Amino acid sequence: MTDTPTLPGIYRLSIGPRTFYWGQAQGLRKRERDHLSFLRKGEHHNRHLQASFDKHGEDAFTFDVSLICEVEELNRYEQHYLDRDHGSHGCANIAKCAEVPGRGLTRSDECRAKMSEAKMGGQLPAETRAKISEALKGASKTAEHAAATREGVRAFHPNILVRYICGREEIWPSQHSLAKHLGHKGSGAVGPWLSGRSPIPAKYGITSVTRTNLPATIDPENHETRPH
Repeated sequence: MTDTPTLPGIYRLSIGPRTFYWGQAQGLRKRERDHLSFLRKGEHHNRHLQASFDKHGEDAFTFDVSLICEVEELNRYEQHYLDRDHGSHGCANIAKCAEVPGRGLTRSDECRAKMSEAKMGGQLPAETRAKISEALKGASKTAEHAAATREGVRAFHPNILVRYICGREEIWPSQHSLAKHLGHKGSGAVGPWLSGRSPIPAKYGITSVTRTNLPATIDPENHETRPH
């Protein structure tokens, strides 16, 4: 948790092999701490996350920072992920619109249109789709902010250095790619190893996994070797 930045941004919370949740926070570290606190007490507002946590335990909990951004851009970035994943298998998000996850908030015309169309199963008007698409492309972002965002993501999403008992070292481009290589469907297995919440099973022949800003040495698509 100490690796999680205190900056505003978008996160992906995963529990177990399938359940995941997209969220936004003005302070990412505090949001991660709050999620864990409620889950441990069995009082989390999202029943899907709570059920998965009760089934798989805290070791299966991972909190990945997907994007560092300014506070005023949180809604549109979260909406991008909700548009893509809401309703898909494993997605625990209940709200379909990032602008109104809470109670008593005034909904924008764009958000009401999105929710209305979702209920009817129809398509958004071409004008609305174009507007959202343009926003997600970052038309309003300055070059300086775009560069800062990229640097922020790189800083908090470093590659994964893997050291094996035989002395070999590999640098994987993400937790997910390493976990998939080891036979897992999601990144949930690697997160606890990185944080020290659980030991690395001896069957993998791995002595340590750590984050690094060094470039990846492994191409997940072409890597043919197997764990020791």
